[in-house]
Amino acid sequence: MLLLGVAILLTIGVVLIALYRRHRALNRGIAFSVTMAIIALLIHSTVDFNLQIPANAATFMLILGLGWVVCYLPTMRTANHSQDNLRQPLSRFAKIPVFGLMFILLYLIYIAASWGMADFHIRQAFRLATNKENVEIGDLRLIQMSLSRALRLEQNNPYPLELMGTIYDWMAKIHIPHADKLAATEYQQQALTYFLKAAKQRPTNVHTWVMIAMKKKFLKQYDMIFFSALEHAATLAPWEPRVQRIIVDIGLEEWFRLPVKVQSIVIATIERGMQLQAKPMQRIIKKYKREQIVCAYIQFSFCP
Repeated sequence: MLLLGVAILLTIGVVLIALYRRHRALNRGIAFSVTMAIIALLIHSTVDFNLQIPANAATFMLILGLGWVVCYLPTMRTANHSQDNLRQPLSRFAKIPVFGLMFILLYLIYIAASWGMADFHIRQAFRLATNKENVEIGDLRLIQMSLSRALRLEQNNPYPLELMGTIYDWMAKIHIPHADKLAATEYQQQALTYFLKAAKQRPTNVHTWVMIAMKKKFLKQYDMIFFSALEHAATLAPWEPRVQRIIVDIGLEEWFRLPVKVQSIVIATIERGMQLQAKPMQRIIKKYKREQIVCAYIQFSFCP
């Protein structure tokens, strides 16, 4: 970032000097256009800091390159000289930065185009998933194909990773017969894999951590990731009713498998949940017959 800032400041300085020294209207117009373009991109990148960053970066490289081209526009002095006194072509060493900038520009354009195509496939998958009331197995295959194309173009995008995990979760829960437990387990494992990848890219999404905890519980994988998922979910959305119910349900069912730290998180979630949704909390507690355990930590109206 420091080097980019220095490059921008140097380019602005070069363009302003060129703007001062050039006298022809065309040359001054080019220098002025480059100056305004740099300022506009700086404002846009500051205010609209979003997925358009690759496009901003590609345009920056183009504008910065034009800024240094402006340096070679003829001044009044060079315009009056004969052809023999015109500037010599750039040396081989001087061409290296130019070709380097061109390569970086092409690479950034490729990145921006990949992001755009990935977004197209994600939107296509989302339309397939939401336009029908009852999504069939064939629709899920089409959605998977669209998401796979998006991930080939942008493999670290958490959104298609989460969607892919959700698709495998649907296939395991809805479209796989209950008797086929092996296939359901395989789909749940695939869903867990994608949710873990999504959590690595976007660890602040509470839905991803909730799904990881649920998949781990289904697969009976009671490890540090399972405990961490419960902790992250409780930390990111402590007052979300649905998240509270899931944490309490999983936590009380697997109470004796949890470390003391996670047990305290479950109790704290119950305490918050009793303020917002007392009846659902009581139902979950009675469902797993954990009244004595909960009442040992906090006294509620149903405690003896």
